Amino acid sequence: MLDRYSGIGLPALVLNFADDAFATEAGTRRLLAAYPALRATLRSVNPEFAGMAHIGHFGFFRRVAEPRLWPIVLDSIEALRPEENLAPAVANEA
Repeated sequence: MLDRYSGIGLPALVLNFADDAFATEAGTRRLLAAYPALRATLRSVNPEFAGMAHIGHFGFFRRVAEPRLWPIVLDSIEALRPEENLAPAVANEA
């Protein structure tokens, strides 16, 4: 199955949290090495940046992470959208 990973060449935002004991930065880099064609952007985030005392493995999903961390992901997703999808929808006028 690992040989199939080499063909995945999509863009990906990969967040690593400095205080994550399960997914360390070294472990994250080893995982990314299994996807050599992946166009990954790796961002290492410290809890201080997010205004949190601790992020850990699941802290990204806490509401307190929303103001600082969620926009990073949302901006990454928005950047992948085709330009024609960025225009606001306009209702048809009869």
